[in-house]
Amino acid sequence: MHSNVRVDIMTTQELSIITSLYNKIFTPNQPLEYFVDRLTSHRSPLILTAFADDIPIGFALGYEHRPGVFFQWRYGVLKDYRGQGVGSQLIDASQTWIQEQNYQLTRIECLNHHRAMLHMTIAKNYQIVGLRHDNEIHANLILMEKDFSMDV
Repeated sequence: MHSNVRVDIMTTQELSIITSLYNKIFTPNQPLEYFVDRLTSHRSPLILTAFADDIPIGFALGYEHRPGVFFQWRYGVLKDYRGQGVGSQLIDASQTWIQEQNYQLTRIECLNHHRAMLHMTIAKNYQIVGLRHDNEIHANLILMEKDFSMDV
């Protein structure tokens, strides 16, 4: 685990940091408006950024899917910081916030080839509940849920 990592809650006004991180991690690149539109059109947006020595290295984004259910929409960690527990810190911070907001259930969708994310969510007691084909990216997404009332 990277010892100098902190996770901060950000605002929609700080989404340029997320856009920059996202475009370093994923292709195709997305404009700032992609994130602003999605997060401002849903209730209870959550924007987390992981920093190592004040440098942004990862992010987590989510929003209310429906009352009682929170959707963890996007996660990413810069390649040089993977395997150091940064993703785990982001998902833990997300779960803490989600539970503090009294959501009973959280959902994540993950591409099959993002094995580290799949392993991490399964280790954190997420259950695979289905598969969804995304026509935009032409790929299947694995659907996972965590019911906080089942957490012990």
